[in-house]
This record gives sequence, C-alpha cells and structure tokens, in this order.
Amino acid sequence: MRYNIKDENGNVVNTILADLAFMQANYPGRFEAVAETPATPPADYAVSKRVLYNRLDALVPDLFDTLEADSVDPAKPLQVRKTLKKMLRNFEYTTYVQVDSADTQTFLGGLVSLGYISAANKTAASVPAAAGEVWNGPR
Repeated sequence: MRYNIKDENGNVVNTILADLAFMQANYPGRFEAVAETPATPPADYAVSKRVLYNRLDALVPDLFDTLEADSVDPAKPLQVRKTLKKMLRNFEYTTYVQVDSADTQTFLGGLVSLGYISAANKTAASVPAAAGEVWNGPR
C-alpha cells in the first residue's frame, strides 16, 4: 500500500510503498494511507499505444519491423533515416495516444509522406477508440 510520511507539523514529506506493520513500527503516528486510484489517462486520451500499433500492423504487416530496419539502412537517405529514428523514438516513449492529436497525426503523416502507409491507412488508424480498444493502463 502507498503511505504518506508526515513531519512533526503534519506536512507530507515523502510517499512510500510499504505494509501497515512496517509503517506502524517505523513511523508511529506520522503516516497516512493514500487511497489507491486506478491510473487513467486524461479524458481525451482513449487509445493505447498498443492499439495504434496493432491497427497499423493490421493495415501494413511488419510495418514497425520495416521502419526499424530502414532507420539504420545505409541505402536510405540520411534525412529519411533520421526522421524514422525520431518518429520511432517519440512513439516508443508514449504510453497512450490521442489519435487526432497533432503529434499522432504528424507521426502518421510522416509515414504517408515517406511512403510507408497510404492516406487511407492513415485515416483508418485515426478513428476514435472502439469498444475493447480503450486505454487499460500503461504498457
């Protein structure tokens, strides 16, 4: 469980994960339990990165493998390789995405402009989340 540790004035000075016995033994009278709340994205974020990945992979099989390979392929122009690396890095560090956000549309638009997906695939990947596709926690 998560607990706030308080100083002598009752101010929270730290938050830790521990069990009740540990807290009672080490911080008697100086802690409070923190209510566990499920992690949820902002209301306008509904599609997990995994959902977008799966959508794109269904539309263009092995897309991400191709992108990874092309990002280091010396036969590809340097600017294309740099662009792909940046796009993949940005995508990799995202937990959930808003399909109509500028960042996601830039990513998808980049794939279109580099010839990896069609404009129709970009549109198909950009639809709002369907039942069963909603965000269900960090991946």
